[in-house]
Formats: sequence, structure tokens, C-alpha cells
Amino acid sequence: MKFKPKPEALRALPDPEDVARFAAGAGTRAVESTAVPMMTVVSSTPSSAPSSSWELLDKNAKPLSGINLRLNDYEHELLKFLAESDDRSIQQTIKRLLIPAAEAAAAALRRACSDDNQRARGD
Repeated sequence: MKFKPKPEALRALPDPEDVARFAAGAGTRAVESTAVPMMTVVSSTPSSAPSSSWELLDKNAKPLSGINLRLNDYEHELLKFLAESDDRSIQQTIKRLLIPAAEAAAAALRRACSDDNQRARGD
């Protein structure tokens, strides 16, 4: 005999129901939703209630997404210098600088919007 017979597992066809389920999901690009881990939000006043999606999420959750950041040589060397002086990676350095700055910018924007709303109501 020239060829060896294939193992039984390789000769078996897939279950037609599994194929149909796969094809239905592929045709609609449907994704089953999963529960989003939420952090407990404690607000002392109604004005501090969360109104943005990020405030409902856990700050300490495992990172699941990334971004591609284009840097010129100056920016890269600057971040490299900061990372090396802090004995951290450039990625950790960017995150340590970016997230507090983003939180401060969001808080400032929220204050500005709140002030504008109060002026508009005549408070």
C-alpha cells in the first residue's frame, strides 16, 4: 500500500449543527455579549454621579486593548530617557503619564460644562 489511511478523527465530518451555528454567526458577525466588570461607584452628591462610561469600569482591570502610537525621534528619545531614569518600560512610562493627564482633562472638562450649565440656568 502506497498511502497510510487517515486516522478516524481526520476522516469524520463536522457536526452539521455546529457548522450551521458557526455559519450563522459568521454571516451576521454576531458576538455574544459578556458581562463588563464594573467597579462600585460611591457618590456623595448627585453632581458626582457617573455620567461617562469609563467611570463605571474598574481602573485596575487587566488591560485588554492597545493602540499604535507614532512617535518622531525626539518624542521616542524623550520617553526612552524618562523610562530608563525610572527603570520602567516606555509603555509603562506612557501609561503612567497619560492616564493621570487624561483624568485631569476629563475633570476639567466636566467642571467647565457644569459651570456653563449653571450659568445657563441662572444659578
